[in-house]
Amino acid sequence: MSGKVTKNLRVKREKKLKLTKAINQVAANNDQVKPTSQFQEFTIGTQIVSKFGNFEIVRELAVGRCCEVYIGEELSSKHREAIKVFVRKQHYKGALLRELKFLAKLSPHPHIVTPKGYFEYEGRDVLVHELLSCTVKDIQLLHQNRPTSVWLITTFAKHLMRGLAHMHKNGVVHGDVKPHNIMWSGLEETFKLIDFGVSFSLNENMEHAIQSRAYQAPETIRWNQWLQPPSTYYGTQLPCVGNAYPTKPGAEADVWSAGCIIAELMTGSKKKTEVIDWSAEDSLKDSLLSEPQKGSEKPTMFDLLTLPTTVLRIVSLVRPEMDQEFADEIVETVVEMANSCCEGTICPKEYTFYNPNGSLYLVYEDAQDARSAYEILRRSVVKDFTLAVTFFPKEFYENSNFF
Repeated sequence: MSGKVTKNLRVKREKKLKLTKAINQVAANNDQVKPTSQFQEFTIGTQIVSKFGNFEIVRELAVGRCCEVYIGEELSSKHREAIKVFVRKQHYKGALLRELKFLAKLSPHPHIVTPKGYFEYEGRDVLVHELLSCTVKDIQLLHQNRPTSVWLITTFAKHLMRGLAHMHKNGVVHGDVKPHNIMWSGLEETFKLIDFGVSFSLNENMEHAIQSRAYQAPETIRWNQWLQPPSTYYGTQLPCVGNAYPTKPGAEADVWSAGCIIAELMTGSKKKTEVIDWSAEDSLKDSLLSEPQKGSEKPTMFDLLTLPTTVLRIVSLVRPEMDQEFADEIVETVVEMANSCCEGTICPKEYTFYNPNGSLYLVYEDAQDARSAYEILRRSVVKDFTLAVTFFPKEFYENSNFF
């Protein structure tokens, strides 16, 4: 009996050894294969000449079905913008034309991305617009399927609804409201709508599919289903009345998508059947109907670590047990460090030390500068203390609402 067991264990060990060798060989083969970049239009270091600025590609940002987005640095001003390059295929020309048409009609607006210009470069269609900080999808991923703060929900809902109200007032439907297409502006501290490639006017004869699957209104599901043959349609199936022409989706479809995203932020889940904790309901109503008031709901520590602004906060830099001379020396050292970081190219334009909480606030001209300084300062040690650095809302700073 024992011999049989020993034999079986030996056979298992031999099989495991062979499997381990096979796995290691596959891993070795994979290491020899260099992954192919999804970005095909430009490479890092490419210099682009245009009539409103000469840009150098410094980073790959995002890639989609019809376009690729890069960060471009203007060579004379060193200011960075988003460079959106449309894939060189004729059937994507419509998306470009829609983007240009509706951006021209809707901007400038605090909750619509600001375009800087359009040009052609070596057969490519290139759209330049302001560089924003992060998408709502990025924020959701950082929360790891957990509900976001009341402040974030109410701020997001207010900004999104105001952006959509502006669009709908001008007779335009976005058509693809989803977390990827809403971004945070660290400079203006607002959420902005982007990507108008499938947008349409309420009075046009619209004949294309709209909205991403998880954010489709019921009328959109029927519309997309009607446009595509059943054999090629893989979305949710809803019954149509015979072969009747379905109702074209309108502004209500955008509002449906917005509601889906707000529910996701409140629950941390995409499940539409999730029971929502409506503890934020009153704050949400107040936020949508009025301007923010001093002392209103504050961002959480997680919000301050994930949403860039133009203000940095060095938390509890000075503690009550420190003598005044030592405390003054620490503040002076950190201010000097902030003025000299990034080889002296990024300096705060002003600073405030708030004695009651011992925190130092540094104000920068641009959110990009603040973010660069943040990456350096948060790794710094002063007088044996590691600096605890967060971003801070400029609105609260200007109202002396320090916390």
